[in-house]
Amino acid sequence: PLFITYTSGSTGRPKGIVHAHGYLAGVMMTMQCSFEPIPGTDIIFVLASLEWITGQSYMVAGSLSSRVTSLITRSNPVSPYVAHFAAMIDQYGASILKGGVSYLKLLMSKELGATELRKFDKSTLKVASFCAEPCSPAV
Repeated sequence: PLFITYTSGSTGRPKGIVHAHGYLAGVMMTMQCSFEPIPGTDIIFVLASLEWITGQSYMVAGSLSSRVTSLITRSNPVSPYVAHFAAMIDQYGASILKGGVSYLKLLMSKELGATELRKFDKSTLKVASFCAEPCSPAV
């Protein structure tokens, strides 16, 4: 196996899901089709936990297989302050953003969040991809 992830356990005991090497080929394909990463140049920032499949897919497997730098932070996107993820993009020059739209919708719906986001330079971003639900115009 390539790795094993466990379901959340919301409907019973968590179940281990074995991901085989074909999974890596699929992640490499989605990296190329979705982001067109430039090896050694692009920096991907994934707004997801390493425990989630999105974190494993793009923060780890996708970045390594595409030979791009992965920006990993030990805190969550809103800690220690609401626009922490935007500060990370500004500071490290992330060019690819991948994350769940729920967090961004919540952030953009609050005036403080929208105001804080405007303070940071995000011009290095060339592409952003969102998952889990449809993206709203506010995002």
